[in-house]
Amino acid sequence: MSLINYVEPINPGNIFVGIGALIISIVAALIFYRFYLKICQWFDLLINKEAKYSIIEEDCLQKIADKKGINLDAELRKINMLRSPSKNFRRKIEDQVFDEMFPEQKTDKAKV
Repeated sequence: MSLINYVEPINPGNIFVGIGALIISIVAALIFYRFYLKICQWFDLLINKEAKYSIIEEDCLQKIADKKGINLDAELRKINMLRSPSKNFRRKIEDQVFDEMFPEQKTDKAKV
């Protein structure tokens, strides 16, 4: 077995083909990246616009319901779409322990 390996001479055409393929792939990657950014910005705009419309729609619906004397939260609870706070034994125990440990601070019952 010889210690010297045979090294082929460099073909200048292969070097130029490799550099050309590298440049073309970099340009294609940049073009795809710019399209990707534009599509992401378009989706953000679409989602933000839909969120704003839903907030306006909810506010207008609440105003109309108040004029008609309808409680929307109660109606949603009737059809089980809005979960009403249920009494929980564990929550009561946690509140009692908290009150005993920190008597100077009162727990906010409406928040829980």
